[in-house]
Amino acid sequence: MHKLSDKNEDLLVINPNTSPAVTALIDEQVQLAVPSGTTARTCRVGWGTPSIETHIDAAVAAVALLDTLAAGVGARGVLVGAFGDPGLLAARELLDIPVLGIGESALAEAAERGDFAILTIQPASVPLVRELVRNNNYEDACVTIEALPVSVLEAASPAAIRGRLLSVGRELGRDPRVKSIVLGGAPLGVHAEYLSDQVGVEFIDPVTAGVKRLAGLAAAGSARHRADSYDQLKRKEFEGNLEFLKHLNQTLWR
Repeated sequence: MHKLSDKNEDLLVINPNTSPAVTALIDEQVQLAVPSGTTARTCRVGWGTPSIETHIDAAVAAVALLDTLAAGVGARGVLVGAFGDPGLLAARELLDIPVLGIGESALAEAAERGDFAILTIQPASVPLVRELVRNNNYEDACVTIEALPVSVLEAASPAAIRGRLLSVGRELGRDPRVKSIVLGGAPLGVHAEYLSDQVGVEFIDPVTAGVKRLAGLAAAGSARHRADSYDQLKRKEFEGNLEFLKHLNQTLWR
């Protein structure tokens, strides 16, 4: 069980991978995007994968996310800080506060502008990105998905990949159908403003999109956000000696 600190904040952004460098880049964008008068904290899970690039990575990250959340959250809203939104729907079943993903938030913002492209990293992660697009019903709006042959951990060094992002971004920006370009990775958001200026097409930082959307929901203070899946079930308990499972049993059957 990875326990969050007892400090409360308005928004809690959780990086579901274990990389300190990626978490630092996410927090940089979080603090720039958070509205005045709203507090936000960024943390990472305490165990799992250092990067999320495959379905196995995403499955492990989802469980690590639930492990972190099951110990209790003092925030008014939670943002899942990985582009594929691993564990998002399960987190909504667990918590009675707004829970959003940076991936769904970025796609929603892009779709408001019209058709869009996605510029991501690590070709092996493209199936996860396609799944995100499909699950959020944006297949018709997504013109293309392009992936740089760069790992998530390599992307945690922004200067090393900016030139390659710009080169591919310019190619995508020449397509008249593309009204915006979604940066498909949490550590890529630091490049959004630079790429937008250079290419002349809006590049969307998923972290910024998520923070702004979540801040609005948290400020509205709706009474209930928890999915009602478990309210419809007869009581059952997860079995095993893991502290994580004990916390889930206590939380889900309250």
